[in-house]
Amino acid sequence: MKLLERSKGITEEDRLEILWANQAVNELDVSLLKKLLVSKDHRIRAAAVRLLYHWSNRIEDHMDLLDQAVIDDHPRVRLEAISALRQVGTVQSFKAILKAFKKDIDANIDFALWLSAREMESIWLPALEKGEISFGGNASALEFILKAAEKPSALKLLSSSLNSVDISSAGFRELVSLFADIGKAEDLDLLYSSAFSKERNNGDRDFVFKELIRANQQRQVRPSNLRKSDLLKLLASGNSDVAELCGSWKVLEARKEIIKWLKIDERVEIAATSLSIMADNESKEALLKLAVDDSRGILQRSVAVGALTKLDPVQTSDLASQVLVKAQTIQSAEFIFEAYLAKEKASKYLASALSGKKINSEVAAAGVRKSLSSGGDTSQLVDALSKSGSLQPIVQGLSDDEMKSLMSEVQSKGDAVRGEIIYRKNQLLCQACHAIGGGGGLIGPDLVSIGSSAPVDYIIDSLLEPAKKIKEGYHTTVITTKGGDLITGGLIREGDREIVLRVADGSERKIATATIKKKEISPISLMPPGLTASLRKDEFIDLVRFLSSLGKEGDYKVPSGRYVRRWRVLPTYNKAGNLIRTKGIQYTVNGNNDLPWKASYSQVNGELPIKEVGINNGFNNKLSVAKFEITVSVPGKIGLSIADPKGLQIIVGGKMADASTESVFELGKGMHDITIVIDRDVRESNLKVQLFDVIGSSGRASLIGGA
Repeated sequence: MKLLERSKGITEEDRLEILWANQAVNELDVSLLKKLLVSKDHRIRAAAVRLLYHWSNRIEDHMDLLDQAVIDDHPRVRLEAISALRQVGTVQSFKAILKAFKKDIDANIDFALWLSAREMESIWLPALEKGEISFGGNASALEFILKAAEKPSALKLLSSSLNSVDISSAGFRELVSLFADIGKAEDLDLLYSSAFSKERNNGDRDFVFKELIRANQQRQVRPSNLRKSDLLKLLASGNSDVAELCGSWKVLEARKEIIKWLKIDERVEIAATSLSIMADNESKEALLKLAVDDSRGILQRSVAVGALTKLDPVQTSDLASQVLVKAQTIQSAEFIFEAYLAKEKASKYLASALSGKKINSEVAAAGVRKSLSSGGDTSQLVDALSKSGSLQPIVQGLSDDEMKSLMSEVQSKGDAVRGEIIYRKNQLLCQACHAIGGGGGLIGPDLVSIGSSAPVDYIIDSLLEPAKKIKEGYHTTVITTKGGDLITGGLIREGDREIVLRVADGSERKIATATIKKKEISPISLMPPGLTASLRKDEFIDLVRFLSSLGKEGDYKVPSGRYVRRWRVLPTYNKAGNLIRTKGIQYTVNGNNDLPWKASYSQVNGELPIKEVGINNGFNNKLSVAKFEITVSVPGKIGLSIADPKGLQIIVGGKMADASTESVFELGKGMHDITIVIDRDVRESNLKVQLFDVIGSSGRASLIGGA
């Protein structure tokens, strides 16, 4: 083998083959291994590190070699090094693994680090508690390790960071979520206290309240000291997060103030939700008073009925049916439908109450769609709604001849341009559940290449009969809790302590396994049947033509490059206009004001339609605002490319600058909001923004996608 290695014309690939041959006969060639570990080809280096995984106990300086490999410029080499260091299994090797946090972390490395944290817990946790391991101020690395290993006992090591004035808002929020995920009551005491720090801005303070609500809902854990007097002061100022927190913690001293909120239309939903959780007689009476008040709007009465349904679906069913009879919009009825579908076997009581009553056909159709996609046995409610709304049965499929005819029309008459416009209609909910190239909902599969991977008849079937074509990995999981609640979604992960579902609004819902009565896989798709029933035939044909074009060469193949696809846009809103005129645009969008940002997504070509962004009047101009988020994995210079910067300004880190075709920003590690301010007096063209790596900079960032 050594003679062969010294032969003329031999390549590094040949030397790697020789090394593998030596491995096969358990022959150690350290010299050759070290040569390949410094190869210019990352594939060779990665393969050499993999051999080091098997030979580490036979090579004296293996840790020196792995120390270099774990900070290699290429992620594939770093991935192999992390695996090898995990195999070594010592405090020293874990310290080396932590160096990987200084480099870019992709999905594979993320999993390798997660696995290392869990499998090496018995090694690193005692060393950490003894002070033998230092994270060198890298709080995000410590957070990752603690969260992966689910070790709340070590949270005390992060307590000082909660009140640090040096931590960024993004870093603080990551820390808050960690405490909410795994913290015990004493840890949540520290978290809760941090919300009242004088240095804490309102946005971060309210984020703490939201995460404390989540901790109580998902894990039934809350602080031991509720600081009720502080809560009541904030509640009196109109803080909606505090109202919800008071409800979650059943702070009855807040009840009187929250009942007052039932008289304010904009606050009814928060107030009703909080009072239904308090569930005392006074709260129930206040909700019932609103539910039967004919002087109030049907939407507000529907909210009150939904809240009462959570407490007693049987007793509320007659009242629910009376309100549904008067409901003329889907929005005014959805609270009732959602409440009945969220309780085990509750839908049959509403079905019985609807017998003989007539309701708006659109309201009934919406109820049928929600019922069919809920995952439970809702056949009685579907029948009752169909009769009450005089609905025609949903088309269950096409004959072979009908399918061939429709496919022909898609090819000859379908227009993908019009189809994309239809796809983006809010009432179809396409973007709420599906992404294209990473921008959009996460409930269903990304449609980026459906046209190149699925035949037209498959697409048509999927639209008409969603349950007939459920893609692997997107089946519906139905959880029934011991309290009788039904939770439906797509399974993300399942462990000994909790199950995590992706629910209909795209968020993650964690359910403690101790609270679960039953878990089932439903044959029903989360995509309701009948979503396309409101389309004319020509619109349906255009939609199918658009979907069948996705991924194929041409205008509907997602362009390469890191284009922004997930946006948050500011609609036309009186409060925003007033703030802009009195405080300025930077103050308005600084994150401390409660603004109604709406989700919006780029078209396939990467452009955000400017007409989807609201216009708010400034001093002497008309302004639109859109923002997106990035995650910086390696701090440094990060570049933004804008196809046409006319009329645009960029706000990053509180600083505002005129946009250019290429803008560069020095950013630290973590999440960052990038806000684009648009002067609508001078610009009417769409936005197209791309992230790029700056030559000579180590900075690395990625766009945050999803819903």
